[in-house]
Amino acid sequence: MDPILEFDRVSFYYDTDADRLPTVNNVSFSLPRGQHLAILGANGSGKSTLARLMNALLLPDAGTVSVAGMDTADENSVYEIRRQCGMVFQNPDNQIVESTVALDVAFGPSNLAVEAEEIEERVEEALALTGLTALRDRAPHELSGGQKQKLAIAGVLAMHPSCIVLDEATSMLDPLSRAELMQLIIKLRDEEGLSVVQITHYMEEALQADYVLLLSEGSIVRGGSPEEIFSRPDELRELKLEVPPFIEITQNIDRIFRKDLAAAAIIDVDEAARHVNQVLHDARAKKYPEEILQDELLGLETLSDTEQGRHQHADELVIEVNDLSFTYDENPLQKVRALDKLSMQSKRGEILGIVGASGSGKSTFAQHLNGLIRPEEKGKVKVFSLDLSDKKNVRQIRRMVGLLFQYPEDQLFEETVALDLAFGPKEMKFSHAELTENVERAAAITAVSHLMDRSPFELSGGEQRRVAIAGVLALNPEILIMDEPSAGLDPQGREAILKDLDELAEAGKTVILISHDMESVARIADRLMIMSEGRMLAIDTPEKIFSTEKLLVDADLNVPTTVKYLNLLRKNWPQLKTNIFTADQGLAAILISYLQATGEEANG
Repeated sequence: MDPILEFDRVSFYYDTDADRLPTVNNVSFSLPRGQHLAILGANGSGKSTLARLMNALLLPDAGTVSVAGMDTADENSVYEIRRQCGMVFQNPDNQIVESTVALDVAFGPSNLAVEAEEIEERVEEALALTGLTALRDRAPHELSGGQKQKLAIAGVLAMHPSCIVLDEATSMLDPLSRAELMQLIIKLRDEEGLSVVQITHYMEEALQADYVLLLSEGSIVRGGSPEEIFSRPDELRELKLEVPPFIEITQNIDRIFRKDLAAAAIIDVDEAARHVNQVLHDARAKKYPEEILQDELLGLETLSDTEQGRHQHADELVIEVNDLSFTYDENPLQKVRALDKLSMQSKRGEILGIVGASGSGKSTFAQHLNGLIRPEEKGKVKVFSLDLSDKKNVRQIRRMVGLLFQYPEDQLFEETVALDLAFGPKEMKFSHAELTENVERAAAITAVSHLMDRSPFELSGGEQRRVAIAGVLALNPEILIMDEPSAGLDPQGREAILKDLDELAEAGKTVILISHDMESVARIADRLMIMSEGRMLAIDTPEKIFSTEKLLVDADLNVPTTVKYLNLLRKNWPQLKTNIFTADQGLAAILISYLQATGEEANG
């Protein structure tokens, strides 16, 4: 059977400058029908350009791209190519065109002249698959970011494509929705024979693919099964990627106790836990030398190390929210209760993580903190003791509160990155010296100094996100509200942003971090606030939040994979601490629990 997708020595240049390297450089591969392909690479590696070449949104400067045997350069085949190969972009707003959810899903098949009765069937099917049936009559602009992404996916599925290309399509989804989408992808592949190309920065999504391509500077570095790709952790790190913590822990357990690594990575959580449990029991039976494990522990960060390193809070309250409610009532027939009697406080120097399912009210809450949305009559929001219900306080508060939106690239509008970063400080009447210092510092923090003379509109999605974050930091606010700052960033970029936020908190800035990346936010947050249907279900330390699985279930959130992995091991090693989110800490916890168990056995 012919492949659904084929690249033959494809190159593409955005710039005609002969000195510039191609964004896609001599790429060749094919995608068999019914296969799930994951494409991994750092920001700027050419992934999104590759995706746009797949359905003739871009045409190659060299080589050929074929979809179901049709050359994308053939103008007569373009519409059929785009029907067969559907695209879901990173920002769903770019794909939403109609006034209701149902009409938007129907838009694609309508343009294909599908019969009205079949269109209705396809719409209902796509809405059910993506969990949007209850929202069919809702206006798209009233949806949360995650719900909009599901709508974009439903619109493509309604066209019954042979291949679907997901360009970071899960980056704005909450953990449960992301898991549901992955289940949907697997189901469509296995039951409908759908071919899937998934561009992602979530390594755990790539584990479920049939085949993985690694992309760097527009070229394919390596291709192989997930087991083969993740058995090379050093190569992944060189490409600014990461190994899922449970795989890295398993590989290190093999290295320590067996003195070798398996030929391929173990990519299933349950299988990895069973494997490690067997290795530990074998070592216990052979009385493995404890001094070797003690030496290993010396180089590892333990959970107690990070507990001692939590940000030291001052007693100063910087945010006070009391009895805050808010209703979106643009459509009188469908009022949406976005916030419901929410009360909370935050102190100077705290990192407060806010997590919850899509539509739980996180972004609406954030927009109350700098006056973009005014509190309803009974609710009170105070920032540095200034009441936001008083209009004359709003401008002063906005000087102190920086807000990064869910799609920060929408905040870019200047001719160059340097001008974009300087815009806010200019509007706030910073002195020239202060403006220059703030812009240079923000650019250095976000690693965009080398992009200062570039247009923000010619940057990759991840680069645009870093520039937008730099624009907020250039204002040097006392409170930073970051709404999904790491979405769309490669693992190294995500780690850099988290490190920067950590340092800002240590310097006395207060950080409100809204994120669907449960493991990342749990690692640096002092407290987590769990939201569901506009209400605050809990606010506590990450360790306490993740020790209550029922709470996460009630909020439609998943237990992070690392915690799940350690919980599986804990059944045989009851001393094991499981509220851990990094590979180093997880390995240390396992070694400590092993030493405790063998010590108790020796003391008998």
